[in-house]
Amino acid sequence: MEMLAALDDLEAAWDKLAALPLKALSAGQVLAVLDRLEIQRRRQPAVEHTLINHLQAQATAKDMGAKSWRAVLAQRLGISGPDAGRRLADAAVLGPRRALTGEPLEPHLPAPAPALACGCDNRLVNDTPTGWTTRKRKADNRTEWIPPPSLDRGQHRVNHYHHR
Repeated sequence: MEMLAALDDLEAAWDKLAALPLKALSAGQVLAVLDRLEIQRRRQPAVEHTLINHLQAQATAKDMGAKSWRAVLAQRLGISGPDAGRRLADAAVLGPRRALTGEPLEPHLPAPAPALACGCDNRLVNDTPTGWTTRKRKADNRTEWIPPPSLDRGQHRVNHYHHR
C-alpha cells in the first residue's frame, strides 16, 4: 500500500534526523532546523483531516467497536477524549468532504492554514487586502486571527488547538 510505504519512508527519515549530531550546528543553523521542523509539524494536520473524513465515510464508530468517533480515536491513538474531539471538529471544517453522490467538496473553511498556524510571525500574515492579520489579545495574550473580508464568516478568532 502506497500510504504505508510513504509512512515507512517518513519514519526512516525521522530516525535519521534524530541520530544526527547536533554539536556542530551554530545557533543560526539550529534556528533554521527548528523553522523547517515547524513547517513539517504544520503539514501533518492536513493529512490527518483527510484521513479522518475518509474513515468516517467508510465506516461507523460502531463498526470500529466504539460508541463514538471520539472514542475510536482516543482508544486507537492513545489520546485524550478532548483531543480526539478537537481533531474530529478540525477535520469536519478543515478537511475535504464528499457529497452524498460521492463528488468531492471543498472544506467548510477553505483556507485551513491560518486555523492550523499560530503566531504573529506566520508566513500567511501580510498587509495586503487579501491577507490575514493577527493581534495579541490583552486580556489573555492569545493570538487572534483576523481574516480578510472575503473569508470572514464569523469563525473563531483564536486558534484553540494551540491555546488550550
